[in-house]
Formats: sequence, C-alpha cells, structure tokens
Amino acid sequence: MAKVSIVIRAKNEEKFIGRTLESVFSQKFRDFEVIVVDSGSTDRTLDIVAKYPVKIIQIPPEDFTYGYALNMGYKASKGKYLVSLSAHAVPINNMWLSNLLRHFKDEKVAGVSGLPYNDRQPRLGIEIITKENYPQKIHHGLTNSNGAIRRDLWERFPFDEGLPGAEDKEWAWRVMQLGYKIVVDGEACVWHEHKESLLEIYDRAWRGAYVHSKFLEGYNYGLTKLLRELYRSYKTLPKDIDKEMWFQVLLSPVVRVVGKYFGWRRKSLINCPSYLKMRSRA
Repeated sequence: MAKVSIVIRAKNEEKFIGRTLESVFSQKFRDFEVIVVDSGSTDRTLDIVAKYPVKIIQIPPEDFTYGYALNMGYKASKGKYLVSLSAHAVPINNMWLSNLLRHFKDEKVAGVSGLPYNDRQPRLGIEIITKENYPQKIHHGLTNSNGAIRRDLWERFPFDEGLPGAEDKEWAWRVMQLGYKIVVDGEACVWHEHKESLLEIYDRAWRGAYVHSKFLEGYNYGLTKLLRELYRSYKTLPKDIDKEMWFQVLLSPVVRVVGKYFGWRRKSLINCPSYLKMRSRA
C-alpha cells in the first residue's frame, strides 16, 4: 500500500500537465501513487498522462463538481495520506511532497496546504489555522490545488459534491469543529498559473464567497472589508504590467471584489457559469 496518494483533477491541461507530472515523479519522497481524474479532455492531456505510471479515471464532464472528482479519485486510492494537486500546479522543487507530509506527525493536523509561488515576493514560513482564526484567514486555509489531508478524516467526512467550489474550505471548517487544525507551509510551493477571463475571475470569486456564506454565519464580509481588499490589490500591483494585459490586470481586482460581494449574498449580478449550473439542477 502506498503511503501517499496524489490525485490530479484535469480537463484540457496539455500545456502544463506534463511539467506537473515530471516534477511529481522527481520528488525525494518516493512512496506514492498518482491518480489523474479527467473530466472530458479533448486536447492531448490523456496522451501526455499515458506516458507516466499513473492510474486514469474518466468522468463525464456533465457530472463534474470539484468535490465529486476528488472523491472519485480518493475512492480509487490506497494512501494513508491524500494529496490533491491541480494539473496546472507545478511543484517548484523535489522537496514539495516532503514539506507537505512533515506536519502529520502532529495528530491534530487534519490537513496541510502549500502556496502558489510568487516570484516577486515568495511567501515562506508556517501558519496555523484553527476554528478561532479561520474566518479571518479562510483564503489561507486548506486548498485542493496544493494540499494534503488524512485519509481517515476524509473517509468520515468526504468532500461535499454539491458545492460549486470551495469544497476544501468547507471541509476544513467541518473538521476544525472537532479540534483539528490546518497548517499552511510556505515551503511546499507550486507554480500555479491562472490565466482567466474576467467572467472566469468573477465566477471563481462568486463561488468561493457563496460557499463561505453557507457556513461562516455571523462573519462580516461587507462592503467596507471588500473595499479594503480592493485597495490592497491595487497597492501590490506589479509596475511592469504587460501592455497586452494591462486592461484585464487593472479590472481583475474590481471584478473579483464584485463577485465576492454578490456571492456572499447568494445573489448573481451576472449569469456566471456556476450560477446557471446551480439553477439548472434546482
């Protein structure tokens, strides 16, 4: 039995999945298996994956939710610890997996998250998230784009397959009620690239805030907080913005804040894909 199972969710990821798998199989820690859950790729993703010693699970794209795809991968796995990794999240060195796993020596650690690598300001160090500070640090909590959890806890608490996103944040909140904690390790870094349209940015922000509103009762996620977030976003914008991307870069923080504002109130300013999908299932 493998000590660790790494599950990668993928759809049309030919650009990055080869680099991701190459980095995974170069890890210093070797006792792992890899499972790729593909939800209807039409590009070369599956051809690239087939070159590596991985197990492939295919699900119809219409059945996809983030929680469902991950639960399917974990059900087919054998590891004591379960690692989730985005197909476009490339571990930056061969200690990524070791750094994720080292915290499970503490029996109260339910999950460990790495961070996306920022070449302008790398975020290193370790942060502990508990139910007491979780509302203020929810965006730094467990992430299924680069994270690990205990198998025994997942078997007791599978991911909610009905959520449009943020299934990792909701799962972390549930296990924290039992006294567990989440560790964020800045040394378990991945290069995680998101080149999204403005609608996709709005959709992602809306989904996250919508799910947060379902379990963070009483948390003030109002206009003042979002305006502060908008200010911080513009304050940290890079000075060397690509001329071809400047319009999107400047608009992205506004779109993200608007998505969060309406998602938190469980309303839709525009018909984002997640909102339409939920309406079709209602």
